[in-house]
Amino acid sequence: SNSSMARISEEDAENFLNKVTDLQAKVKGIIDGSISIEEIDKEIETKEMVDKYKEEQKKLKEEKRVKAGRKGKGHKGTYKRFCQYCFTEYDIEIDKCTHCDHETITQDERMAYLKGKLEELKEK
Repeated sequence: SNSSMARISEEDAENFLNKVTDLQAKVKGIIDGSISIEEIDKEIETKEMVDKYKEEQKKLKEEKRVKAGRKGKGHKGTYKRFCQYCFTEYDIEIDKCTHCDHETITQDERMAYLKGKLEELKEK
């Protein structure tokens, strides 16, 4: 056996065979007149609409995730904006926190604040 050949799962093979069988039935139906081209067009249109809807849902979910930010202390500098009230880091430019509605600050502002706190501790 050739190990470089891609292995297909039984489920994928089954799905592929079902699609082939379905396609064969449709072609046969078009030929014998039991299925109209309009029916096929409608089916394709429906599938495209479903695919488009799924894609939009995926985008919305990602957008929601990005807008939600992530919990963090803002000390690692891997963000664009930071909420110092509820400790949320954002990878996008956002003026107000989506959780507590406070103004967010930039990474530079957060770092300056932390450096200031560090200086205060050194002086004590």
